[in-house]
Amino acid sequence: ALAPSQSPTITKVGDLSVSPDGRFVLFAEATAQDMQLFIADIETGNRHQVTDLSLLDSFEPTAMPDGNRRVIEATWSPDGRHIVFVPAQSCSEFGLCSGKMYLVDAWGGAQLQLATAMTTNLSQEWNHEKTLLVYDDNGQVVLADTKGQLKALAEGAQPKWQPRGQLESHL
Repeated sequence: ALAPSQSPTITKVGDLSVSPDGRFVLFAEATAQDMQLFIADIETGNRHQVTDLSLLDSFEPTAMPDGNRRVIEATWSPDGRHIVFVPAQSCSEFGLCSGKMYLVDAWGGAQLQLATAMTTNLSQEWNHEKTLLVYDDNGQVVLADTKGQLKALAEGAQPKWQPRGQLESHL
């Protein structure tokens, strides 16, 4: 009850994730070539494509045995303005896939690469103002804004923001 509610993560075609304001739904759909992410307005049904995986680099042949690209995970930012996603850019012979973390504006725009290291899931945390996210990029704590500007902060893993009001209570 104390933690803010968070939209579920998209992991396959058929998954749906409602935006934080409850007005839109994020979903994955197979297109003629690849799996892509779409957003639909719940009231009108109007929809638009959010990702274009064909524009991304670094896909190994093992990630696309059928020639198609897909998303491992995707989720809304807490304010519903952005989508964070991980495409399957490399897959093992056992089917475990990984990719680099990307950020895209929910209403269109460039797909901004956030991480340099491959990951199997989304592990980012947004600040209270929903303008910055912090994450672990292969043992390096990185801070990113919604325009894709990155700043390596220190070595570390699983960074977290200070709880709101925590700092003020110590002053």
